[in-house]
Amino acid sequence: MRYLPALTILILTLTLSGCGTTASPATSTPSTTRTDVSSIQGQLEISMTTEAGGVSYTLAASPEQVWSALVAVHNALEIPLAVADTRARVLGNPHLTLTRRFTGEPLSSFLSCGVTGGVAANNYRIQLSLLTNLSPASGGGTRVRTVVDASGRDPFAGNPPVNCASTYGLERKIATLLNEAIQPSSPEIP
Repeated sequence: MRYLPALTILILTLTLSGCGTTASPATSTPSTTRTDVSSIQGQLEISMTTEAGGVSYTLAASPEQVWSALVAVHNALEIPLAVADTRARVLGNPHLTLTRRFTGEPLSSFLSCGVTGGVAANNYRIQLSLLTNLSPASGGGTRVRTVVDASGRDPFAGNPPVNCASTYGLERKIATLLNEAIQPSSPEIP
């Protein structure tokens, strides 16, 4: 039996590996939807853009006003803040560990992790990253971008974690409360 020298095998391997096809990263087209959200003031309409890695919208207030309101919203929802970078205007928590409920609602209101003997988001141990970034909007106001990233693991099985997709419920909840905090209802005049 004849053996090829190691150098020849290495050259062939490198040459042939360059001939294969590679998968290009998936791209998603951003979609803009007008979302009606209920608030104390009645129905509000927010134009939210959903794209890979987050939801963004613009509010008619300065970044400083929105920042203060965003801190208040996180406090009202009892979301512990691990990141509060006033320079980069990033607020949230990239390391939340959750089970069953979050902000008073079932996790399935915010995440879809599949179904295994029940709605997985409500039964799994969820690792959630919730970060919001504020930036000045080109036409005035503030662009708000919220990114939710999560994975879940069945606490009773040794399976690896599964990726969870956002249902955009948490992003809508934050947008609604943020808008209400910025535009409080007018006081009633007797």
